[in-house]
Amino acid sequence: DIDAFAAVARYLRSSALSAPAIIASDPDNGLLLLEDFGDNSFTTLLHAEPTKEHALYGAATDLLVHLHAGPPPENVPNYLVNDMARKSEIVFEWYIAQISGQEKQSLTQKFRHEITRLLHPIMVAAPTLALRDYHSDNLMWLPARNGIRRVGLLDFQDAVMTHPAYDLASLLQDARRDVQPAIQQAMIARYMQSTGSNAAEFLTAYAICGLQRNIRIIGVFTRLAIAYNKPGYLDFLPRVWGHILDDLEHPVLHDLRELILNNFPPPDPQIIESLRSTCRQNHIR
Repeated sequence: DIDAFAAVARYLRSSALSAPAIIASDPDNGLLLLEDFGDNSFTTLLHAEPTKEHALYGAATDLLVHLHAGPPPENVPNYLVNDMARKSEIVFEWYIAQISGQEKQSLTQKFRHEITRLLHPIMVAAPTLALRDYHSDNLMWLPARNGIRRVGLLDFQDAVMTHPAYDLASLLQDARRDVQPAIQQAMIARYMQSTGSNAAEFLTAYAICGLQRNIRIIGVFTRLAIAYNKPGYLDFLPRVWGHILDDLEHPVLHDLRELILNNFPPPDPQIIESLRSTCRQNHIR
């Protein structure tokens, strides 16, 4: 279904942002011919020129400030408390179940209760558009353009309306590359200053949204490895686990911290190899 991608692309381009132009479309067959943004993803560029990290992440943060200041798009689904809690439970269906041999319903229920309790207070903030996969692999650098239009946007068909901190956590707590702590802190401060956000409230929401997203990623990446024979995703699990530990440092997450640290086996080399072995066995079958 290409309708969601096309609709969000039109909205982003109408908001003076660089989504790919749709040159031709065939909705019946699910085909789009898109403008080519080239090969300079943030990931590729930063691997070659790491000194550009502050400039690139500054542009990506400024883009979110611009996006969140504009009128919201029509017909974009909400991603609020119940949806966020339910989506995170994939970690029990795949990661926990693969390691322990069972999904552990009582643990799932305790987690659902805690994450729901934490999400409710922060969702009083007006929701903004989140592109959801807003990270280095999906951001293209277009130096011939001006301002935030230098950031080319990809992979936004799953866009939702949710808390403003969500995409900033997606950007700075990247599963695929390490963002320097100083850059993370500078970009959070940059966003808060530009939007006039209350620092305590925003940092709380940032930690909660980051935790919810990273817990879900552990489950999604395990599913991609086991069910779709994509074991390369397992290599990202230790970094994502590191983001989870960072988010759990926030005092408001104390109870959830105890629940997770006491019940979630960290993706150490032994567990990664066990999951990788399951991938090989499934593939042989």
